[in-house]
Amino acid sequence: LWDSVEPRIRATYRPMNHLDELAHANSVSFSSTGEKIFAGFERCIRTFDIHRPGRQTSERLLCTRKDKSGQRGLISALAECPERPGLLAAGSYGRSIHFYTEGQRGCTAWCKDPTMGGVTQLTWMSDLEVVSARVKCVE
Repeated sequence: LWDSVEPRIRATYRPMNHLDELAHANSVSFSSTGEKIFAGFERCIRTFDIHRPGRQTSERLLCTRKDKSGQRGLISALAECPERPGLLAAGSYGRSIHFYTEGQRGCTAWCKDPTMGGVTQLTWMSDLEVVSARVKCVE
C-alpha cells in the first residue's frame, strides 16, 4: 500500500496459495468502506484486512478442478456494491459474472454470455444493476 502524501510504502499484503507460495493477483479492488482489499486469482478470491498487513485474512474457493459447477477461469474484475457492503461482483475471463455475499457459501446469482469474451471491468450503477466491459470474442 503506497502512501500518496509521503511517497513511501505503508504496508504490504502477501497472497499465499495452497502450497504456501507467494501468488500474484489478476485483479484488485478496495471494498466500498476502504477496510478490505479483494484480490482475484484463478478460481478463488482472497480478502485482506487493510489494518492487518501480511497474509490474506480469508479465501473463497470458487470451484475445484474436478467440480464442473462454480466460477471458472481467472478472476479478472472485482467490484463491491456501494449500497450493499458485503455484496461482491466477480467477473472472469471464462465469460461469466458471479455475485457473492460475505459470510455465505456459494454464489448468490450468476450470468454467463457465451457470445461475448472475458470480463475486463465491472461497475455498480445501483444496488441491483452492474455494467461490465468485455473483451471482443473472435470465434
